[in-house]
Order: sequence, then C-alpha cells, then structure tokens
Amino acid sequence: MTRDDALNSLRPNAEWVLRGDELEWHDKIQTQPIDADIQAEIIRLQTEWDSNKTMRDWKEKIAETDVGMPRYLEDLITDNPNFIIHENMKTRYDEKIALRGEHP
Repeated sequence: MTRDDALNSLRPNAEWVLRGDELEWHDKIQTQPIDADIQAEIIRLQTEWDSNKTMRDWKEKIAETDVGMPRYLEDLITDNPNFIIHENMKTRYDEKIALRGEHP
C-alpha cells in the first residue's frame, strides 16, 4: 500500500498532490491528515489486503473454471439433476462444485 492509497482512504475525493515525498494539500473542505494517521492507514490497508488473500485466490480459481463451464451452464446442470452431459463435462462440473464448497 502507498501514501496515495492511504490518502484516498482517509480523505475520499480530497484535492492534493504528492511530489516525491512532499504532500501539497489543496482541499478547502477536508483537513490534511497528519503523517502518523497516514502511516497507520497504510498499515491497516496492507493488513486488510493480506487478510483477503485466501478469498482473492479462491475467486481466481473460480474464474478459471468459468472458461470451460460458464456459470449459466453450471446452474442449468444444478437445477436439472437428470440433465445428461458428457463424462468430461460431468467431471469438470463436479470439480467446480467441489471448489465452490471450499468458499473461504
């Protein structure tokens, strides 16, 4: 996470410019956060990002399965248990359903 991320999080839509390490505050409505608050927000944002890694990884795996079986086809098979599909497609479907069961 960067100072930009922290500033945008602490003061959404504020007007400011960061030139290297120098912060120029131009906003007339919101006050400029102090450096300690900016550093604390960087740490908080990084901690939040790190804690969501498992979910991001799972979503990436799910997205990869959509290439071979779009969600609408998965729903069609789920909603119609007697639906006849090719063995390879059934294997892919079973794998996708198992992956959905791993939802963090």
